[in-house]
Amino acid sequence: MPKKNPHYPDTETGRTKLYSFNWVGGGYNQVFAKSKKDAKRIAEAWFNSDPDQKTLVVQLSSVMYQRNPTNYYNSLPLFD
Repeated sequence: MPKKNPHYPDTETGRTKLYSFNWVGGGYNQVFAKSKKDAKRIAEAWFNSDPDQKTLVVQLSSVMYQRNPTNYYNSLPLFD
């Protein structure tokens, strides 16, 4: 599991591309990673409190690279 929060870029490890994805069963999230494979690994390791149970599983077909993180964040609903 990454030691730094995957919601922020980490230039030391090369995790600088923003990937968004859906969870199997509903919901969505995003992480900074080096590749799609790395994004899946980071997401499942970071968000599953008990990796043996696999309560959250990334829907592989939904993983996509976001070229412009600002556009992604601007498209999210605001709850304030």
